[in-house]
Amino acid sequence: MSEYVFEGEIIKLAAKDFYKWQDMYKHINLVEELQQLDMELDAKRMEGGNVKKWFSECIARLNGRNKRAERFNRGSNQQSNGSYSSSGKVGHADRTRAQADAALQRIDRENDYSSVYPPSGFIRQ
Repeated sequence: MSEYVFEGEIIKLAAKDFYKWQDMYKHINLVEELQQLDMELDAKRMEGGNVKKWFSECIARLNGRNKRAERFNRGSNQQSNGSYSSSGKVGHADRTRAQADAALQRIDRENDYSSVYPPSGFIRQ
């Protein structure tokens, strides 16, 4: 039985480190990211690069990926809650899109057109 919870070509993590990282990096799929990093580090080694400091390199990369995922998730939640910016205000592009959409709907009602309004824009039929 292996002493590692995750064992790749380069990255080998004992239970203590794996579960600590799992708690630290809640916004990413740790196993998938470790597999990806292991492939990148193995390719670096095959090209003659130094991978002796893989532990600290993994921490740095996982920190960055976790922060990006957190920002992305936060942005997705804000968009689903009315397209608000981080300051809580509706952005100019969102306001313009809403005004254009309202104007087209008004024109359609006045002229008895039918339009389809998918989330990504509008299509006049």
